[in-house]
Amino acid sequence: MPTPGPPGNVPPRNGPVHPRMHPAEPPPRPELVEIARRVLSIPTLETRYSDSLDFHDVAVWCVREALERAYDLGRASNTTSATND
Repeated sequence: MPTPGPPGNVPPRNGPVHPRMHPAEPPPRPELVEIARRVLSIPTLETRYSDSLDFHDVAVWCVREALERAYDLGRASNTTSATND
């Protein structure tokens, strides 16, 4: 009798996560990728299915700066769309 796998969509503990276990996501916005690269030193926001590539040690002041830049980007986008309506 086969051993039952993990319940639901929980990935196995040892080994890569199968792509079908994650819903398809649109690619990240280029502006956010740029913030991640410049401020957080994270080269990509794509999942690469490797702990050493997908998890990063980041200083809190860098996270704060990245969040502020993303917030400012959203505000500027909202202001631009409001003036174009």
